[in-house]
Amino acid sequence: MMYVIHTKTGSELSSSNALKRSGYNIKTPEKIMNIRCGGVWRQQKYLVFTGYIFLETDSELKPPDYYKIKNTDGVINFIGGGNPQTVSEIEEKYINWLWNGGKPIEPSKVFVTSEGTKMLMSGPLKRYGGEWAAIDVRQKRAKVFVTICGKRYKVTLPIEVI
Repeated sequence: MMYVIHTKTGSELSSSNALKRSGYNIKTPEKIMNIRCGGVWRQQKYLVFTGYIFLETDSELKPPDYYKIKNTDGVINFIGGGNPQTVSEIEEKYINWLWNGGKPIEPSKVFVTSEGTKMLMSGPLKRYGGEWAAIDVRQKRAKVFVTICGKRYKVTLPIEVI
């Protein structure tokens, strides 16, 4: 089972680390984005979802755990409030795909033909099976849609043109 925990923006990593130290299995997906600064491209690590972390458990959440997690610094509440909502099986697969085994998502390789057709050659986006929003070669970003707890999010992920 997986639950979504709403956190204060900017507190995702500290809340996540505090909960991990308490023995909870927390997932905080990260990505390595290509950022242009002063005319130079560099890579920087970002969170995939700001304001959210994910709790994975083997069983239903018990009241003592609910209150311990809810009272952690930076945690606002669970999605679903006092009755925490679990994500669906397909949503859990997307979260685990974005979690990438605990490693930040590296840029996927994209080849652009002379006609302008974009082909994914390798990387995490090659394994994506959902709906696409856009691939922006100039900005080195791809946008895909992911549904979490019934709400649709546009997720920006890194690409690299080869």
